[in-house]
Amino acid sequence: MVKSKYETHVMPYFDDIFFWRSHDWDLVAIAAELGIAKSTFLKYKKEYSDLSDLLKKAEKAKPRYIAIKAEAALRDKLQDREVEEVHQEQWVDKNGVVSKKHIKKIKKIIPADTTAIIFALKNTDSERWNDRNQVEISGKVGMPNPYAELTTEELRRLANAPDDG
Repeated sequence: MVKSKYETHVMPYFDDIFFWRSHDWDLVAIAAELGIAKSTFLKYKKEYSDLSDLLKKAEKAKPRYIAIKAEAALRDKLQDREVEEVHQEQWVDKNGVVSKKHIKKIKKIIPADTTAIIFALKNTDSERWNDRNQVEISGKVGMPNPYAELTTEELRRLANAPDDG
């Protein structure tokens, strides 16, 4: 019996499909990676509940992936980083021939991001670093409502009463 492309091109790659989709790959890219057309992939998604369920679970995992990336980027910004820039210069003579090349490497220090540090401190040690004062209010707030105890009928009579003004 001949196996369908679903069995040969999709099912064996469920782990990969989950990873790709949870890491924000679109369905076109996933289909291309599997070697099938987008229309075929969408057809399989409708026909096979196991694929549909897998894609739904991967969608739910996306926010966690984004949070992990954001946390790593924040950690990176909390400390000084060294980067190397490469500048290449070349001199060309009258005939258009490169006569001299010079490569210059410059190391730079990117200081820690102050805003990232403040954010991290306020969110990880809020007792020491939160600059908001917490105020607790108890009891009734506002003016008392003189109509609160009236029945619906009494409120209607008051609404229809002639204005004494």
